[in-house]
This record gives sequence, structure tokens and C-alpha cells, in this order.
Amino acid sequence: MKKRLLLVLIAMLALQTALAETADGLKAEKADFSANPSQLQLGKTLTIYGYVTSIDGEPINGLAKISFRTTDKTYYIDDVEINEGYIEYSDTIANIQSGEYDISILATEKGTNKKLLIENFAKLNVFDEVQILLEPLQKKYLPGGTVTLSGQVRTIFGEEIKEGRAQITFEGESYNSNIVNGRFSYDIELPENIKTGKHAIQISFTDEKTGNWGSAEKTFSVEAVPTELKIVTQEYSVKPEETLSLRAYIYDQAGDEIKENIKIELTSTDGRSAYLDFVQSGEQLNIKIPQYSIPGTWKLKATYSDLEAEEEATVEKVKDVKIELVNQKLQIKNIGNVDYNEQVSVSLNGNEFVIKKRVYLGPGQTTVIDLAQEAPSGQYDIQVTGAAVKAGQFNDINIAGKNKKSLNMLYSALLILVIGALTYLALFKRRHFTTAMARDVREVKHGRTQLQRLQAMKGIEQTARRRSFSDEESVSDFRDRMLRDIKTTEEKAGWRYTTSKNEDKKEEDKPKGLFNMFN
Repeated sequence: MKKRLLLVLIAMLALQTALAETADGLKAEKADFSANPSQLQLGKTLTIYGYVTSIDGEPINGLAKISFRTTDKTYYIDDVEINEGYIEYSDTIANIQSGEYDISILATEKGTNKKLLIENFAKLNVFDEVQILLEPLQKKYLPGGTVTLSGQVRTIFGEEIKEGRAQITFEGESYNSNIVNGRFSYDIELPENIKTGKHAIQISFTDEKTGNWGSAEKTFSVEAVPTELKIVTQEYSVKPEETLSLRAYIYDQAGDEIKENIKIELTSTDGRSAYLDFVQSGEQLNIKIPQYSIPGTWKLKATYSDLEAEEEATVEKVKDVKIELVNQKLQIKNIGNVDYNEQVSVSLNGNEFVIKKRVYLGPGQTTVIDLAQEAPSGQYDIQVTGAAVKAGQFNDINIAGKNKKSLNMLYSALLILVIGALTYLALFKRRHFTTAMARDVREVKHGRTQLQRLQAMKGIEQTARRRSFSDEESVSDFRDRMLRDIKTTEEKAGWRYTTSKNEDKKEEDKPKGLFNMFN
């Protein structure tokens, strides 16, 4: 009986003398009773012992009705025979509400029908809750890991619940584990996509036979495992000096955001790093694109642990030049991000004086037009025009440049010199050509006359031969002399004619222009 605490603890021994009236209220009797134990776990045995006598000390035989009563409810437990005044009751108490009860007995004497109410002779505390003692768990588990849940089930007095079934509930699923010798154990496989953070396992015990029940809860944490990294940009195309806004996110195995710092790097189209910093997941990051950034496709790269994510952004082409006037010098600066190769016009007082320059500048480069070296002295409204020119208007600007009068005289003298040279060249060439032509014509005519004379003389020679001149030597001398004359005449005529034509050709081959007119 020592092992069964409920049966060895005697918490209260109630001796009470109750006056009971018979049905007609004429008789009274005496009774002594006890209840063992005074505190009871459902499913355990309660023993009631008592002795009933009549008022004159004679034992009673009959029937005793045992009842438990609370403030709002009464339970009739059993009927017990009264044998020679003794009442003995021993039974398991089950399936009643836990709480404090008053025990009463109504005794009825056999044959006389006399009744004796022995009311509230003992108090009994009934317990229906049991203890579930769980072994410690790890503080943190990884998704997909195993949680081993084990423990014991005991009464509040420390006695083991030998058998039964524990019900385990986790993430909406229920599992059963048999209780053997007061112990149970169960392995729970965690899902791969389980949420990060705190989780609870509920364990319950219910014994339908006795009405005992118990519950317990055990908590543990699941570690976040980064599984996805994402970049979200608000602009996919930006110009230099504009802002590229973005957010980066880390997601765990359940698709929930992890609030950790992410490394962000922006590289230009030539692979150079333009930005490097850290930003917390979900926070907006604003990156200002440098003024002279190379146009094209730039890359955004996010890195966290072994995760990477990339996005692309386009830096647009910008052709733009800025004009400033400083100390009579026009400063032209390429403030765009592409090469500038355009003609720029500088107009002074409308079209009174115009300067045109071909400007070639790389991004960020500057060139200067010195108006003091290019324009006459005076006060001007200056307008600069050209592709992508900005702020090209300057009014009432004094230029201390070249003298206007000196410039006009120089231009006039140069113009007169050019006209005179061209006139001389035209007259010289015309006279030279006419003289050469007349000389050539005279010489050709002279040659033809000589040829006719020779032909006539040859005819005379032939006639003379027919006449049989005897003097052959004279004829031969005459012939040789005439042939020499003809040859000399032809050579002279041919040389002059050829020379005249060559001179004309040389004149045509000579370079034309102001600087060659005296050659």
C-alpha cells in the first residue's frame, strides 16, 4: 500500500454524530465514519469505513446510500449493505468532475424503515489532471531536421500513468504515441519550407476510462536558411546625374524576408565598379549615376552569403555642351557622356561678324575661342549656336580685339592687288599668244614660198636635163645648194612653230592663283 499514495494518506478523519429523524421523527441514532484518502486522483481507489448503532447501542442492519456533493452538483456513488452496524466501501473513483466534495451517507434500517442521514462526515479533493513531463529540446533546428519529442506522464502525486496514448499536434497535423510504463517518444520531421522562428508542439493525454487528462507544450526555433536573393529597380533606363533607385530582398526557405545586410555593386559597361555599398533587405537604395558615365548596359549585382542576383540598367547617351564667357574667351565644355564633334557658330550682332569652328571634345573636355583674337573691337550681342549647345546667348559684351579700320584697309589693299594681278596675267597671256601666232603664220608662208621655188627650180632642172645640158657639175652644185636652202627653211619653220606651241602648253601647265601669277 506504500506505493499507492492515495491509499496510504489519511488526510482527514471525520467523526460526526448526526441526529437523524425517522419518517415520523421519533427516533435518533448514532454513527462514526472515516474516508481514506482525503485527496484522490481519478482512477484511484476510495475506501469508506463506518459503524452505525441505534440510540440504545444496538447495531443496525440495512442499506447505506453514499453520495458526493459539491456546491452545485451531487453524485450518487453506490449503495452499500449495513451488516451488524458496519459499513465498508472500497472502489475506483472515475469520470467525475474534479474539485472538493462533501461525503454523505443515508442509512436505512431494515424492517423498521428508520432513516439516519450522516451528512458531510468527510471531505474529499478529487483531481483529474495529470502531469506531462517533456525532455529538453534543442534551441534551434534547421529546415528538414528531426525533432525527437519524449517524456513521461504522471499523476499530481508523482505516480506513473502506466498506459495510454499521447496525442502530439504540430503545424496542424496530429500524431499518436503509445505510453509504455509511463513514457512515450516520437520523431517529427520538419518540412523543408517550414517558417523561420519559434514553433510549438502540443502534447495531450486523455483517459476515457478514468476521466484523467493532461497537456503540455514545448517550443523550439527554426533557423532561417537564405534561399533566394532578388533585386527590384524602379528605373531600368537612366541618364547621367539621374538617380537609379532599387531594393534588394533576401528570402528564406518559407519565402519570408530576412532582414540582413546585402552587398550591392554597380559596374559600368566596360566592367569598372561605379558603386559598392551595403543595404538592408527591403530598404530603398538610391545611386546617383556619374556625369560622364559611359552609355550602355550597366550591371547591378547583389550578394549575400553564397547567393547572388543580377539586374541590368541602361545608361542613356547624352550629347550636351555648356558655353561660358570668361575674360573675352568662350569656354566650350562637353558636359555629355559621348564625344562631341560638331561645328559651332559664333555670331556677333547677328551676322555682322561670324566665327565658325569645328569642335571635337571628349566627355568632360573643354576648348576655348578667344574672341579678342578672332573678332574686331566693339560691343556685341553674342550668340553661339550648334548641336546640343546650351546657354549660348551673351548680351552687351565689350571685345577689345583687332582694329576695324586697319582690317578694312588691309582687306581693300589685298583685293586691289589680286584684281591687278589677274588683269596683268590676262593681258600678258593674250599678247604673247597673238605675237606667237603671227610669227608662226609668217614663217609657214615663207616656207611654202621657198618650197614652191624649189619645186619650180627642180622642174627647170628636169627640163634642162631633157635638153641635155652637158655641164653636169654645174647642175649638181645648183641642186645641192637648193636642197640646203630648203632644209634650212623647213628646219626654221618647224622649230618656231613647235616652240610656240610648247610655250602655250607651258603656260597652261603653270599653277593658277594669286601666288603664281608672276611665274
